[in-house]
Amino acid sequence: MEWLCITCSTVEESEQESGTGSDSDTEEETDDDTEMETEKSQPTKNKRSAKRNITLEDIAEKLDMIWNTISSQKQEIKELKRNIQELKQDNIEIRREIEKIKIGKNSEKQSSLRNNIIINGFNEIKATELKGQVLKTLKLIKNDLADNDIDKCTIIGKNEKPMIRVILKNYEDKKEIMKAKRNVNLSTKNLGLQDDRTLYLNHELTRENQILFKQAREMKKDFNYKYIWATEENIKLRKTEGSTVITIKDKHQLDEIKNNESKNNDSKN
Repeated sequence: MEWLCITCSTVEESEQESGTGSDSDTEEETDDDTEMETEKSQPTKNKRSAKRNITLEDIAEKLDMIWNTISSQKQEIKELKRNIQELKQDNIEIRREIEKIKIGKNSEKQSSLRNNIIINGFNEIKATELKGQVLKTLKLIKNDLADNDIDKCTIIGKNEKPMIRVILKNYEDKKEIMKAKRNVNLSTKNLGLQDDRTLYLNHELTRENQILFKQAREMKKDFNYKYIWATEENIKLRKTEGSTVITIKDKHQLDEIKNNESKNNDSKN
């Protein structure tokens, strides 16, 4: 028989109880860890399960939505293109109307100059001698012209090579002078001046027609037109002797003639 003191026995029992309690705690902690791992893995499984639950019908529905959106956008683009085309056509028509208005106004301005003549060729002329020299020049063409048939004379341009604007009171006098001028040798020498310079009489043109005449003259040179001249109303072109006379009213018409001539030249080459 083994004898232990009360104190030792108590310690031993305490140690045994303590050892037993430690094992129990370990088991409880292990169970808790397992539960936590299970809880952590659960959302991942749920996500995977949710992904597996997306069916072909869901995909087809999404594709239909995308296709409908694209179709709607295509229709909107088509409508926008149609609207743009209509606006372009409206713009073209507005431009044509504006061009017609410009031509009409230019024609009115040109008509207001129907009694006017421009004389070129004088080297220098004094203002005090202006009307007398103009009358002497015009009398070379129309001998019965009188001083009071001239409404006004004005020097325009530089004085070294001036142009003279002559405004006659009677349109018939102007028309007769412009028709007969080609049969008369007009020069400063015939007026008793020292230098011998040819004098030129032309219809006065509006600013727009002056520019148009210059452009038409360049086209005449580029495409070998034989004749170009200005009337009291329009600018005229003729390519060869006896060919059709072309009346130029605006730059658009002149550009069309240029384009046609260029195409003809290209086809020949």
